[in-house]
Amino acid sequence: MSLPKYCFDTHPLVWYYRESKTLSEKAKLILDEAFSGDLVAFVPSIVLLEAFHISLKDSKFVFSEFVGFLKKA
Repeated sequence: MSLPKYCFDTHPLVWYYRESKTLSEKAKLILDEAFSGDLVAFVPSIVLLEAFHISLKDSKFVFSEFVGFLKKA
């Protein structure tokens, strides 16, 4: 049996990383499963570019730390 597959968008990933209350409970559960290896997750390259753009506008968002967080998944 194959694992479920999801493709993530920028804001849900950033909200998950920041532990934002903006993220829905359902999205949080899916992301929890992705980070625990219970499903397959894809992060399009445009998501990384958009996250980098966020880091240029928000000094509290460090792009390299975000990428490190994604690598742990």
